[in-house]
Amino acid sequence: MLSHEVPFQDLFELAPDATVIVDSQGVIQLVNAQVERWFGYQPQELPGQPIEILIPEAIRELHQRHRSTYSTNPRTRPMGQGLDLLARRKDGSVFPVEISLSPLQVKGEYWVIASIRDVSEQRQTLESLRQQSLLFQLLRDIAIASNESVSTHDTLQFALDRICAHTGWPVGHVYLPAHHPGGEMVSARIWHLDDPERFAIFRQITEMTPLAPSVGLVGTVVTTQSPQWISDVSSDPKFVRTQRSNGMDLGVHGAFAFPVLVGPEVVAVLEFFSPHRADPDLAFLEAMIQIGIQLGRVVERERAAGVMAEQTRHLREQADLLDQTHDAIVVRSLDGTIRYWNRGAEAVYGWSAEQALGERSHILLATTFPTSHEEIEQILLRNGRWEGELRHRRHDGAVVTVESRWTLQRDEQQTPIGILEINSDITQRKRAEEEANRFFNVSIDMLCIAGFDGYFKRINPSFERNLGWRAEDLTAVPFLEFVHPDDRAATLAEMEKLTGGTPTFYFTNRYRCADGSYKWLQWMAIPYIDDGLMYGVARDVTDEKRLQEALVHQARELKRSNDELAQFAYVASHDLQEPLRMVASYMQLLARRYRGQLDATADAFIAYAVDGAQRMQVLIWDLLAYSHVTTRGNPFTLVEGDAVLQRALTNLKLAIEESGAILTVESLPTLVGDEIQLVQLFQNLISNAIKFRYREPPHIHISAEQDNQQWIITIRDNGIGIDPQYAERIFLVFQRLHTREEYPGTGIGLAICKKIVERHGGRIWVESQPQEGATFYVALPVNATMQTAYPPASIGDAVTF
Repeated sequence: MLSHEVPFQDLFELAPDATVIVDSQGVIQLVNAQVERWFGYQPQELPGQPIEILIPEAIRELHQRHRSTYSTNPRTRPMGQGLDLLARRKDGSVFPVEISLSPLQVKGEYWVIASIRDVSEQRQTLESLRQQSLLFQLLRDIAIASNESVSTHDTLQFALDRICAHTGWPVGHVYLPAHHPGGEMVSARIWHLDDPERFAIFRQITEMTPLAPSVGLVGTVVTTQSPQWISDVSSDPKFVRTQRSNGMDLGVHGAFAFPVLVGPEVVAVLEFFSPHRADPDLAFLEAMIQIGIQLGRVVERERAAGVMAEQTRHLREQADLLDQTHDAIVVRSLDGTIRYWNRGAEAVYGWSAEQALGERSHILLATTFPTSHEEIEQILLRNGRWEGELRHRRHDGAVVTVESRWTLQRDEQQTPIGILEINSDITQRKRAEEEANRFFNVSIDMLCIAGFDGYFKRINPSFERNLGWRAEDLTAVPFLEFVHPDDRAATLAEMEKLTGGTPTFYFTNRYRCADGSYKWLQWMAIPYIDDGLMYGVARDVTDEKRLQEALVHQARELKRSNDELAQFAYVASHDLQEPLRMVASYMQLLARRYRGQLDATADAFIAYAVDGAQRMQVLIWDLLAYSHVTTRGNPFTLVEGDAVLQRALTNLKLAIEESGAILTVESLPTLVGDEIQLVQLFQNLISNAIKFRYREPPHIHISAEQDNQQWIITIRDNGIGIDPQYAERIFLVFQRLHTREEYPGTGIGLAICKKIVERHGGRIWVESQPQEGATFYVALPVNATMQTAYPPASIGDAVTF
């Protein structure tokens, strides 16, 4: 390989993405090492294969049409914009990718450099973020509804509707404890039905089916006090309603249910059904536990309100009832002294009532306020109530976050006498929010939420790190202001697709940085029409763009170099031969005509000149032979290895006889290659074995064996051997280990062998020790690709001389 090829090969092999070079017919010509890691192929397996070998069978025809369309207008761009692109591994598995294409002009044809990136992890990250956001929204909505509502029926109906909307499941229903003894659960006749007619039979059977503890899905929830999931109720023998259907199709399969708890008591069970089989989602069921707790608080409040209506208005009597709630209820005087501390407060904070009574609440709990305490008290005095989030410290030192609701207590003269404080522990919910925010903030990709109005609503710190703008700069003006003027029309077109509900994949535009420069960003975005929002992920691909430009430039430089080298070879073959022939002829004439007429020194000078001219001619012939390996090769055909070897031995017959060489030959396989060059390969290697010998006749053994997908041909001799430190050097042009007086030659023979082997997709090496003979190995692929007589110059095969 020439020295100017090394930068490209380094870039090509070090590229983080799988990179494939494809010719104009869609045939793979070159791949880098990342292909083995992502696709499971060895690099030598793919050259010569159609590019569709990396495409799932179901979309190969579509890919061929895309490739044909691209070939009519080749340019650097992402492939399959707006589509989910898939790739196929050797084992048949399929995974999502993004592909960047760059054209490469080779000998008048357009080849393509395809950079392929596995985006499985990116897709999973985006989907996980979306699911977390939707689940958080669901929890928040039901929590708000639960906190504001005092009607259990309305809250349960709201929860059914929201959970069905979140899951996309069409059926939701509520079971409540029966009023009579027995512990059975009966239908509350509270339903969510997307299609009442479709599920009429299922509704009828359900409303007629009470369920005892441990019986069916609902009974199991009551017994375990935890959510349950059935992948397919039609095949579950414990699902009672299927047994009562008398073989009728109920239209439901997947199911889950969760309890509404008030303390250890199951006060309701919410169940949901899908028309399809569904595998359990444990994270979702975990969230349903929190929803069950929130709904239980509505039941608690409704119960408390009913009981309190029948009791006196005395605080102590009310306190006995409030002890049943899980919320922390505190009554304190205006100076903050605790006068009442319920069991919920004991559970939340860890202090018993005896320990807490008489203490100043904000000192005991080390309260952290969202604003100043004085400002909150002014709002309380003005409005009679205040709501907000507080951070408290438990008895064990742990910090809890609560939703706090303060109500000002007044006497009959409306004079403020105390404050009733109800605190709901939302630590787990806040922790879930913080975890989602932490993921959002630590992502190295640029994550954002944008509105259909053209403004960023939220961006993560990666935007600031990559573009240099502050978050307030990016959210203050329409994001189109940061887009390069030449990319704004395309960006607006992509926005129209998003507002129409079409996701964006692999869209690329330039964004202005704070220092005035521009960076290339590649986008993926998913719209949510109902919210008027877009969730997007952007990646800085500026370096990839520069690398693509560098590759194109490198290809141009290689082509220019190839043209110059080809011209040099032409000059060497035509313009140098004739002068050398003339010099050699006239010097030989002088030697014949004037030998002995001049002095001995003159005769020696003439002999030197004749020898130099002749050696120069041999050197030029060898250089031309070296260059013709790639520029004048014949097409590859099936070649009998034994026949090739026999031709080489025939050409060396005289040398073999004069040296007394003894050759032993094992049967050689059928090869795919250039017959003339393979003859030259064997001839050069056997000739070297004869040349570099001791005084005794050379012994040469030739054999072959298959190793996986290649033939290993071995040529072993008993000659003078080679020092291992020169094992690589001997294959370079003009690299000789001996003087011409010791062993004649130009030092090009082994370089020609190496070039022939590389043209055939193989490699050559030697193992030897001085005075112990040498063993040359030639590895050739078993299933080599047929080539034309004059292969076009490419990045991996520059024309040389």
